Formats: sequence, structure tokens, C-alpha cells
Amino acid sequence: MGQRDRVEETRIEGVRRIFDVNVFGPVALTQAVLPGMLARGAGRVAVVSSVLGKFGAPGRPAYAASKHALHGYFDSVRAEVHDCGVRVTLVCPGYGPARLRAPGSAGHRPRTGRGDDRRMGDLGGILKRFAPTVPARFCAAATWTSGAAAPIGQGRRAMRMKTALLAVLCAVGALAGRAGAAEPGQARTPCRTIQRMEAHEHQHLVMYGTSITWATTWVDQLTRQLYRRYPGYVTSTNAGMNSKNSRWGVRHLEERVLARNPDCVFLEFAINDAYAPYEVSLEESRKNLEDLIDRVQAFDPDCEVILLVTNPVQGKAAPVRPDLEAYYDIPRAVGRECGLLVIDLFPRWAQVLREDPDKFKRYAPDLLHPGPVGCRELITPAILEAMGAKPLDPD
Repeated sequence: MGQRDRVEETRIEGVRRIFDVNVFGPVALTQAVLPGMLARGAGRVAVVSSVLGKFGAPGRPAYAASKHALHGYFDSVRAEVHDCGVRVTLVCPGYGPARLRAPGSAGHRPRTGRGDDRRMGDLGGILKRFAPTVPARFCAAATWTSGAAAPIGQGRRAMRMKTALLAVLCAVGALAGRAGAAEPGQARTPCRTIQRMEAHEHQHLVMYGTSITWATTWVDQLTRQLYRRYPGYVTSTNAGMNSKNSRWGVRHLEERVLARNPDCVFLEFAINDAYAPYEVSLEESRKNLEDLIDRVQAFDPDCEVILLVTNPVQGKAAPVRPDLEAYYDIPRAVGRECGLLVIDLFPRWAQVLREDPDKFKRYAPDLLHPGPVGCRELITPAILEAMGAKPLDPD
């Protein structure tokens, strides 16, 4: 049940009715069905919220407050039952054509659908008013989510857009940062793949990317290190290829990745998308990455996608990648918007290059591809750390 009235037009009886239906109804139903799920050790609670559960909007204070209450309650439920086999999902659709008046609200004629946007403004309009520095594409995306329901295949992308819009409203300046990346030296909560191995579930990892993945040793090193920690519960496939970019990755995802039924997929293409002779624009690089993520998650929603940001380049490889850092910012941003783990190795590599150029050359002898020493001493430990793998017991 919703609301389309200004604060001074809203009666308290209408606000209570909104909370009775939108909050106490789902809470009561959950309390009725949750004990059975806990007894079985499995189940999922799916709650219909709204984009207005993420932020407010003019004309909808009580409705937005009720949806915020759902998030507070069911986020807490999720944390409480996480280890009991029960999952909690909050669905946040955009605006739709429905009668949203609550009994007890002001006596104006009901408004439905997008016609009311002239008064209250669609989500894109709200962003433009309250966050004028938001990029135009996010405002356009917000307007799109305010229209008719998206096709099923588009739902994951729509959710990423909404998550990005929330981040904008909460902290516009954070968009330029790298908060989604796993920082070296920080204690990490184990990622889903590690959690499953700790629960004695076998995990098959597929690494998909360029020669940084295909022609170096970190994949084998990582697999061996994970096997030492979780013996019998990990295998891997190196599905990368030399001299390839995300355009190739999109074309060959089916046979090189999905056919292997992965439980976790590493994606690493930015370094070759940045290779100027390939003519992969920043826009195409992002679109391809989003397509790869969407297709992996459509194939198996439980498959974890991990984005890898790799090393700086030197020597003759550098001039042909003049915008490398801009391309590296794409997986950082997409990972943040999608809630994916981004393992950002670039800061650690950059520190080595800055403080000890000779060591950088030992780590990457051709100044582009990490060698076995660089993989062993930098890449593999950083990935294990970012994934939250448990330390090995001392011998």
C-alpha cells in the first residue's frame, strides 16, 4: 500500500494503515513461516520492498518510511538466520501503474502510474534535483526504472542501477573512490566461495581473461594453496587466452566458461581492453563486462563472480595502453555497483614499482606479464587474502 500525498495533507490514520499493511503484514507472515524453514535448515524469505526503501521522495514520506522499516527488519533477520540455511531477499522494483492511496489520507483524487510524475518527479528527476553532479546515465537509468516493469532478463541490471543510485544519494563523492575493492592488509570476511569450501562443498573455479591469467602461474598457485587449506573441495580451469579482450570474452563465454559449470568465475580483461590497437572503447569495455556478469549469473545465480584488477605496465607495453587506469576503473565501478568482490592488485603493484623498480622487474620480467616470483610473492597471497581464505596451520 502506498501514498501520493504531501506531508501536510496526510492523516495519521493513513500512515498507520500503510505501516499495518507494508510492515506488520510481512513481519507477521515471516514469523508464521520461519520456524518451519529453520527446522528444515533451508528456505528463502522474499519481501517486496521498493526503490523508496533506499531513499525518500517528495509526496511519499509514509510509504518510503514503511519500506525503510522493511529493510531494517529483514536485514536483521538475514543476519540472524544466515548460518541456518535460510536466505532473505528484498526486491526493490521501480514505479509502476498501481493505485497507491491509503484509506485515511487526504481526499484528493487518486493518481496512478507515471502521470503523477508531473507533480512528484520520476526517480531521474529527483536525482537531478538532489544530486546534480550525478552522471547523466544514472539519471537516465533511474527514469527507465520508473517506467513499466523490466523484462526478466533485465532485472539484475536494473537492480545494479538502483544500487548505484543509492550510493550516489548516500555519498556522491564515493563514486570516484575504490570502496568496492579488496584492500591489501585488511582482514576480510570470507567470500561465498571460501564459505562453501569451509562448509565442505566442492567448488570449481574458472579463471577467464587475458595472458595475465592464461600465461602466468597464479592460477595454479592459487588452486594449490586453496587445496592445502580445503583439501578435496577445490578444482580450477584456466579458460583465459593470449592476446584477447572482453569482446572475445563475450563471444566465447559459453564454451570456455559456462560449459564447465563453474561455482566461481574470475573475470580479467581490462588490461587488453586498454590496448589501443584493439579499439575497445571504455563504453564497450563496460558493456562487455556487464554482459559477462549478467550471463554468468543468469546461468547460475549462485555462481560467485570475482573481478580482478591487475598490474601497471612498463616499457613498450605502456604507450599502447595510454588509458590503462581508466579501463581499470571499470571493474572497480561495476563491482561496487553489483556488490561483487573486486580484487584490486594495482595499488600493491604500484607500490612495488614506486619503491623498488628492480623488484618490479623481477616480478614482471617483460614489464607486462607477472612471472612466477611475482605471482608467488604478490598475486597469489593478495587473492587469498582478499577472498578471506584461512591461514595455513604452522608446520
